[in-house]
Amino acid sequence: MATVLALQLTAPAQACTDLPNICAQQQAMEDMAGPPPKSTGVDGEPASPYFDPVASRLSEVGSLAELMRTKGKKYEERMKDPKFAAAVERFDKGGWEMLPTQAGAKPGEYCGAFYMKGNWVILISGPGGDYKGAMLIFWKDGIPTPGTMKKVRVTLDQGDGSPQTVQVFNQKMPGFALGSFAFAVPTIGDLLTGMEDEAVFTIEQEGYGSARFEWHDGLTARKELEKCMSAGAKG
Repeated sequence: MATVLALQLTAPAQACTDLPNICAQQQAMEDMAGPPPKSTGVDGEPASPYFDPVASRLSEVGSLAELMRTKGKKYEERMKDPKFAAAVERFDKGGWEMLPTQAGAKPGEYCGAFYMKGNWVILISGPGGDYKGAMLIFWKDGIPTPGTMKKVRVTLDQGDGSPQTVQVFNQKMPGFALGSFAFAVPTIGDLLTGMEDEAVFTIEQEGYGSARFEWHDGLTARKELEKCMSAGAKG
């Protein structure tokens, strides 16, 4: 299995101001905690008032995950809707969704791919604006959920026999019990080159434990990301 993330063991984490895509995402998430909006997400609960694709999608995913976890009367009623039932089935099996990670992104910038399954989400976010790097972000319930974004040290095992210990960003999605670990990658090319159709990630933080993630159909997602980014060259 190829290494998706080729990280330096001693590489320092970058400041949030050096990562405009994740900084904008963090602001969007903070705004989600504001006054309840009029629009609704996939589960009928309030959606994000902030026009940001990532925050809005995460809000919907978080609501769906919570609804599936409790499986109460509301869940049973929603399952009578064929569209909702199909969304639940896809969420159970896992699948990719392509979307920009910033509203109003120019062609070829901020290309993103979500992988959603069960109680966790993986996001690949490409370069945009002055930021030439990429982000690989993992969300899951049980990951620490600090009040504000912070840097933490974790060990990433990609099943290649060479686990790496690095600094990453750790934050909480407001309104839901989902924490995240965000890895800054030097270039999107570094990330895409290592993508395989199936991948497994185990992330361990001292004092927290470990979280396991995986994906399938990675080659399809890579092709779509490359297609999205090539749109900038044609513009």
